[in-house]
Amino acid sequence: MAKQLINLENINVSFDQAGNTVQAVKDASLQVEQGEIYGVVGYSGAGKSTLVRVINLLQLPTSGKVEINGEVLFEKKDGVTKQIGTKELREKRRNIGMIFQHFNLLEEKTVIRNVEFALKHSKKKEKEVTAQALKLLKLVGLEDRKDFYPAQLSGGQQQRVAIARALANDPDILISDEATSALDPKSTTQILDLLKRLNKELGLTIVLITHQMEAVKQVADKIAVMSSGEIIERGELVDVFTHPQKELTKELIGTQGELKKAIHLLDKDAIQRLNHEEWELAHLTYTGTNVVDPIAAKLYKDFDVEVSIIFGNVDELRGTPVGTLFVTLKGAKDNREKAIAYLKKAGVDVEEYSSREVIA
Repeated sequence: MAKQLINLENINVSFDQAGNTVQAVKDASLQVEQGEIYGVVGYSGAGKSTLVRVINLLQLPTSGKVEINGEVLFEKKDGVTKQIGTKELREKRRNIGMIFQHFNLLEEKTVIRNVEFALKHSKKKEKEVTAQALKLLKLVGLEDRKDFYPAQLSGGQQQRVAIARALANDPDILISDEATSALDPKSTTQILDLLKRLNKELGLTIVLITHQMEAVKQVADKIAVMSSGEIIERGELVDVFTHPQKELTKELIGTQGELKKAIHLLDKDAIQRLNHEEWELAHLTYTGTNVVDPIAAKLYKDFDVEVSIIFGNVDELRGTPVGTLFVTLKGAKDNREKAIAYLKKAGVDVEEYSSREVIA
């Protein structure tokens, strides 16, 4: 069983603004195991950054418990607060690297000096600091840019420098706070690929804060979805994508947009000629590669249900193919119910939309 590295329990964070109390995080709990990439997803203002900054106590909770690698850094319960000392906290923070959307590099210093800057309070000698910085720049593929200044680098390269700097003290945990939000799609993919490689090669535990579902699709093992300061859904990446429970999760994943697209593509003239009880729209989600091919023939042969595919898509989530199809099912209601029961038994998630919902 994997070791639990991060344990946040019943975290609340409140702020006073103009005489009003704003609760940014509400009774949120988060557990991250060693070696995981954990995505925390939600729209702006959801409370994701506030919650994750609690991990290294850059944000003090109003109440709750913060436990890192088995050690309680902060706990406030029933009005009683326990917190480690400032000096000890400073040491603990060195074990938690952070990267941000805007890189936060020192513009007047070269690339290698930016990385060395993170080691200025270490006990390493000057030669050791330089050797460590060069090693890290090689790790992120920028050893040939060591004497460049940040302004001479692309956004993706600047983020690589920021990652190298965040790794300077050999942390066990790396927090990525919207680190790809300011990058173009190509640079985003490259940074996410780098994070995956660091996770694998260094055993680095990564907490990825983002509003981009595409980012977590590429790298995360598990995700938590936040809204209005609360974690509303969580689980293994594939499970959440194939069985989203909340409307916000479906919106973030793109299911709602795909539904609108499916309705738009329907031949409404043709289907309006059918009795409303004869057909329905269905969204099928499945894992693996051997599910879809026999569906149409099987449903028609065994259940007298005609399947028409409107459109579909296949993603690969952490090595698992995940497919989605929007189809119309035409046939007697009893037959459709039997066909859908068969699909569910075969491991296909089915969400149904009645003909009246679609036409309306």
